[in-house]
Amino acid sequence: TAFCRSEFDAPEVDNEIIVELADKMKIGNFYDVKIVDIYEYDLFAQFEATGRKQKSKNCDEAIPLEKAN
Repeated sequence: TAFCRSEFDAPEVDNEIIVELADKMKIGNFYDVKIVDIYEYDLFAQFEATGRKQKSKNCDEAIPLEKAN
């Protein structure tokens, strides 16, 4: 499980996207995920291995993906 944001969300202000099956995701990259549920402001999604992966243009400014235990 990983706690993520979209490219337009700010930390501690906007919603989170909680992604299941996120083992192959790497910090600093953007991925297409499938939204499967919502609760209040948070989105629940599943990582799809066939989804688009896009490297961040400036990894120093990228918001890190916070992996949950």
